[in-house]
Amino acid sequence: LLAAPEGLIALAGSGRHIYVLGYWGHVLYQYDIKTGQARSVKVGAVGGHVSRNILADGRGHVYVPQVQAGAGGGQPAASLVEYDADLNEVARRPLRYYLDGRPAAAHGITGFACLPDGSIAFITHNGYLSLIRPSGDAPAEVTDLGWFHPAGPVYCASLFADETGRFLMGAANGGWRRDFEWVVY
Repeated sequence: LLAAPEGLIALAGSGRHIYVLGYWGHVLYQYDIKTGQARSVKVGAVGGHVSRNILADGRGHVYVPQVQAGAGGGQPAASLVEYDADLNEVARRPLRYYLDGRPAAAHGITGFACLPDGSIAFITHNGYLSLIRPSGDAPAEVTDLGWFHPAGPVYCASLFADETGRFLMGAANGGWRRDFEWVVY
């Protein structure tokens, strides 16, 4: 087990590396199961934001949400930061619709599904669906797919794929007074 001064919230693995995300400020830890070595990089998340998941692809690249303070006191902005297996930042992409209020109220990436072709579908707490397509040594392609639920923004707590990768399924609800329902995309 890796000892870290932060509590650890999210876990992902790829090959010989285990990645964990530490409270607060999104500190990314990498543990090498072959050598027992650990290292870290501070990704950053302001306002008490914590993502429920981080993502790792088959190349050992890891994807972590980052929330930064807005310039000049403006609204905070969210990005998906891609790191390679050496914890070098490879790419940074804006996360549309990631924040819908205070950063602490966003649960970040709440679900993901690894697809047969090596892609990773992921969903944010408010139901925005995106797809990561790894590409050799180049940065991955990240595509916005839109709202998972036909009604638009709805809290989504999970995401699963069928064995073909054609269908994505997840539990979603529209508020405290509505029951969860299964959605198929």
